[in-house]
Amino acid sequence: MQFAAALLEYLVTGCGALLWITLALNLNSLPGDGAAAGWLLPILYVIGMFIDAFMSLAFRRLKHYARGDAQSERGFDLGGRTKPERSTLPFMSRVLSRLKQLLRGEGSSTEPPLFGPKDYIALHSKELDRGVQIRSTRDRIARGAVFNVFLIGVVSLVVPGRLKSFCAFHEVPPRGVIALVTLAMTVFALCVWWHYEYYTDQFKVGALEAIERQKRGAPIRSVPIAGDSVSAPQR
Repeated sequence: MQFAAALLEYLVTGCGALLWITLALNLNSLPGDGAAAGWLLPILYVIGMFIDAFMSLAFRRLKHYARGDAQSERGFDLGGRTKPERSTLPFMSRVLSRLKQLLRGEGSSTEPPLFGPKDYIALHSKELDRGVQIRSTRDRIARGAVFNVFLIGVVSLVVPGRLKSFCAFHEVPPRGVIALVTLAMTVFALCVWWHYEYYTDQFKVGALEAIERQKRGAPIRSVPIAGDSVSAPQR
C-alpha cells in the first residue's frame, strides 16, 4: 500500500513537472515509443521524489500551523483529558508527548516505542492506517502541485515567447498578465493543499480518539470530518 501510494505520488508530481521542463527546454514533442517511455517513467519518479522532499522541508512550518488548527478544532481526548488549550509546540510533538505519558501511565511493556501518531494508528488499526495513507497521498500530490504551478509561471515569465507555440496562443500575453495568473494559480493551489492537510490532520486526531476509546471500552461513534468519518477501528 505504501509503495503504491509513493509510486502514484511521485509519478503524478513528476508528470506535472514535465510541463515546465518541456517549456523551459523548448521541447515541441516527447518520445512516444515504448522504449523511450520506459526510460521516462523512472526519471519522472525521481523528479517527483526530489520535489516532494523539497516541498516537505519548505512547508514544514505551514504544516505545523495546519496541524495546530486541526488539533485545536477537534481537541485531543486521550486518557479522558479535556480539550487542551492551544500550544506553541508543533502538533506532532504534542501528540508524541501525550502518547508517551499515556503509555507510562498504563505501564505497558508489550508495545514497542512509538515515534508518532501515524505509527500508533498503524499499530492498532489497519483500516484507519489505510485511511491515513490515502489522505496523506492526496496531501502530497496537492503539495507538489503548488511547486509545479509556481515553476510553470516562473518559466513563462522568463521565456514568454515560448507560450505562443507551447499553448497555441495567437499573441504572447504581457508579462504582467502572466505574473497575475501565476500568483492567482499558486495561491489557489496553496489553498487546496491547506484544505486537504487540515482535514487529514483532523482525521488523524479522530482516529487516535477512536483507538483510545476502544481501548478504554467506551462507546465509539462515527464522527464526520468534511465528508470523511472515523469509526471503530478494526485490527
